[in-house]
Amino acid sequence: MTVTLDIDETILKRAREVAEEYGMSLEAMIVQFVHALALDKMTPTEIAEDLRRQWAARSGHSDGRRWTREEMHERKNVR
Repeated sequence: MTVTLDIDETILKRAREVAEEYGMSLEAMIVQFVHALALDKMTPTEIAEDLRRQWAARSGHSDGRRWTREEMHERKNVR
């Protein structure tokens, strides 16, 4: 689904900077935010169904990638 937003340029610039600090695109950050808002109002059954849809949409396969202990405990952009 495509959504058009009217956002002040100054706010948009800062939002892009924040997204970059989190290592994500502005679009991904907005989607994550909206998803979190929706989950806050979802019933446990709706949350479980949403998780099932997400798991079905992704392979969940790491392609053999293994992380070191340091990588797994690395803290990025922690405020």
